[in-house]
Amino acid sequence: MQRCLTLTVLAGLLLLLFGGATASAKTLEPSGKAVANRVGASFFKASPGAAEPRAFPLRTEHPTRLDHLKQKAARRAGTGSPQAPLSPASVSAQWDGLLWSSNTASNLGTPPDTTGAIGPNYYFEFVNSVVRPYDRTTLATLGTAQLDVFSGPSGRAVFDPQVQWSQEANRWFYTAISNDGDTAATNFMVFGWSKDANPTGGLTSSSWCRFAIDTGGAIDDYPKLGHDANHIIIGSNVFTGNTFNGARIWALPKPANGSTACPTSFKIPFFGYNGTAGSGLKTADNDTAFTPVPANTVNPTGGSGYVFAADDPSDHGGTSNQLMVWHVGGTSTIPTLIQDGNISVSGYGVPANVPQPGTARTLDSSDTRLTQAVENPDPDASGAEAVWTQHTINGAGGRSVVRWYELLPGNCGGGSCPPSAKRQEGNISSATDFVFNGAISPTTTGNSAMIDFNQGSSANLVSVRVQSRVGTDTLGTMANESTLITSSVIDRDFSCSPCRWGDYAAASPDPSDSSLVWGSNQYNGTESAPPNRLGWRTYNFGVSP
Repeated sequence: MQRCLTLTVLAGLLLLLFGGATASAKTLEPSGKAVANRVGASFFKASPGAAEPRAFPLRTEHPTRLDHLKQKAARRAGTGSPQAPLSPASVSAQWDGLLWSSNTASNLGTPPDTTGAIGPNYYFEFVNSVVRPYDRTTLATLGTAQLDVFSGPSGRAVFDPQVQWSQEANRWFYTAISNDGDTAATNFMVFGWSKDANPTGGLTSSSWCRFAIDTGGAIDDYPKLGHDANHIIIGSNVFTGNTFNGARIWALPKPANGSTACPTSFKIPFFGYNGTAGSGLKTADNDTAFTPVPANTVNPTGGSGYVFAADDPSDHGGTSNQLMVWHVGGTSTIPTLIQDGNISVSGYGVPANVPQPGTARTLDSSDTRLTQAVENPDPDASGAEAVWTQHTINGAGGRSVVRWYELLPGNCGGGSCPPSAKRQEGNISSATDFVFNGAISPTTTGNSAMIDFNQGSSANLVSVRVQSRVGTDTLGTMANESTLITSSVIDRDFSCSPCRWGDYAAASPDPSDSSLVWGSNQYNGTESAPPNRLGWRTYNFGVSP
């Protein structure tokens, strides 16, 4: 069932009181609210010092069940058979991105939740809680902004960012969440867009339209961003504290092409959780949906607004084998949500956490949720709209692997999907190491792809790696691999153990070069002084499959 909230812009920032059919608007005070030393019980806290950093929590559907499955997966860990080496991937650009010390003291946190996107002139990188654009040719830094200042609610924690370039709209879109701590009923989902392809100064507020939905005591956690020709689509998991209430999909009207004006009023329709028990998003077989991920649409005609979610193994005795797909239809102002059906995939389970050399502190490998998706027609699939997506799952020997898919959701209909809706799937794995935290994207041609990921073990520090494939490669395989950079130290910050590693990486197709895919991921480098020991760094790159 579709529900709408009416928004009114004041002073360039949109604030929405959640809980009714319409909402009144209010202006955020320019000074914002101080968040230093105001972290809720579910956040990890460092020892007192000059800064009071936080570890942004990974909220899960069933925390107790997940912990049990993590322990079970860890007991299966072992070595495997050697694997034939792949040819090197073609890396066209690579450089160090943002790091923990780019944050101000009040926003210092972990993990970075690295995301980025390539456009015709810039590469934008967003992390917790910083924004930085780069010149795509020289890779020069074009400025740095704190995420709270950039997105509007200055002085508040703003995290879980997402950024995408829309070729059809010729502008950038972003989203993130903001709160004053889990105990405060002041939570926001922030979002916005650039007024054109080249926002003046890159980061100045006059170059962007910025909004925030006030969700009250509910946290729209883990917002995932996508778009089609008519809508900006955001999927979220709604929590109260650490209690999962249900998922929902927001379908915002996309700004008119060429318009540089920020709208003064528009409705924000959404589907799923509306504050009532049991109202969360459901799959075609009536399972509770978790982490709906909209596709980043590459096709200039706008694509089909697909949204995917992986079944939670915690709901199925520890193993799942379905990916649910919906699509947003209707008009920009009156959207509809259609259940396309469940796509059958090979079985998957919760991955074990990742061991590190010389320590009992492990890295969080997440919980099988999908983390991003990219949609583009594939000429090798008769031009059908194909969606590429991935998640971290349990693999052979108890080691985590990254499972990737190319899916053809247009083959679904009437609430069900035939086997042909899955064109291919493959695992990025190692005979000795744990593979995790991946992101995949096709090129703009649609039949080649790049995937980036982390790899590490009790013997090897975590590295950032890439693999790639072209259309002539055997389905379900990657043919090339390169290691881009390797951590110099283990992760031992105040969030351990398991240590809060990134909940997602980034991959996006180059709109100006059909042979390139760009990405961002993280590794560990120089640490801060004890007791915090934050050491995360990020790495950006362009790869030609």
